[in-house]
Amino acid sequence: MAFCTQCGKPLQDGEVCSCQSAAKPQVTPVAPVQAASVPAGAPAQAVVINQPTQPNAFVVFFKELWAIVIGILKTPVTTIDTYVQKADAKISCTIIGISALVAALIRWFQLLQTNSKLSSSIESIYGDLYDDAISKYSAGDIFKQMCLSALLIIAVAAAVALVIMLAVNTFGKAKATYLQGMSIASLTAILTIPAAIIAYIFGLFGVVFFSQLGSWITVFASAVGAIYVFLGVRVVCKDENKLPYIAGFCAAGASIASYLIGLMF
Repeated sequence: MAFCTQCGKPLQDGEVCSCQSAAKPQVTPVAPVQAASVPAGAPAQAVVINQPTQPNAFVVFFKELWAIVIGILKTPVTTIDTYVQKADAKISCTIIGISALVAALIRWFQLLQTNSKLSSSIESIYGDLYDDAISKYSAGDIFKQMCLSALLIIAVAAAVALVIMLAVNTFGKAKATYLQGMSIASLTAILTIPAAIIAYIFGLFGVVFFSQLGSWITVFASAVGAIYVFLGVRVVCKDENKLPYIAGFCAAGASIASYLIGLMF
C-alpha cells in the first residue's frame, strides 16, 4: 500500500490522491478562432469608430442662459457675482435683445388694439360711412413704432452700462469694464420682461383691479431689478463705504440717460 506524499493518505496501487487533483487547476480548452478568409484581391474593409456627436451650439447656449436666469432667481448673490465677473457679452446682449423684442411686440399689439377700438367706436356711431376716412396706424407706422421701442431699450441699456462703468471707476477705486457694465445693466430685464408681459395681458381684461395688479407687478419687478443692479455694482466696486452713493449715482444717471434718449426717439 502506498501513501500520499502530500497528506499521508493511504492509497491503492495507481490511485491518485484527491488532494493533488483538487490542487491542479482545471483548464478549459478554448476553441481556436479562425480568421475569416479574405478573397485575394478584395479591398480591405475600413474600421469605423463611432465618435460622440457634438452638442448643438444653440442648445448649449440656451441652457447656459437658462441656468443663469434660474440661478439669479434662486441664488442672486452668488450667481450675480459669477455673472458680472465673467461678463459674457453674448449672454448680456441676448437678455437685452429679448427685452427689446418683447417691448416691440407689446407696442405692436397696443397699436393693433388701438386701430381695432377706433374702428369699432366710429362704426358704432356712423356705421361704415366714415370707416375709410379714419386716421389709423398704417403698417409702416406700426413697424416704425416697434423699431423705436426696441431701439429705446437697447440705447438705454448701453447708456446705463456706460454710466455704471464711469461711476465705479471714478468713485469706487475699481477698473470695471464696459462689458461688466452691460452685464449689470442686463440684470434689470430678468424680471421686467415677464412683468411687462403679465401687465399687458392683465390690461386686456378691461378691469380696474387687473390693471392695478399689473402695475403692482411692474413695481415689484423694478424694485427687485434695482437690487440686482446694486448687487452687480457691489461685485466690481472696491470701496464698499461708497457703494450706496455709487449705486444711487448709477440709478440717477440711468434715469437721466433714459429721459434724454426718450426725447431723441
